[in-house]
Amino acid sequence: MTGFADQRERARGLDAIVTDVLTKPFSLADLRATVNRALAA
Repeated sequence: MTGFADQRERARGLDAIVTDVLTKPFSLADLRATVNRALAA
């Protein structure tokens, strides 16, 4: 989770270990969906 666009860009270089990056603001539904995708992967 990050609120800074430059950190999101940096996370893209870590594709092997990063499943997704949430940017703020996000809803509880967004968080749940992201966690569900990560667990399904």
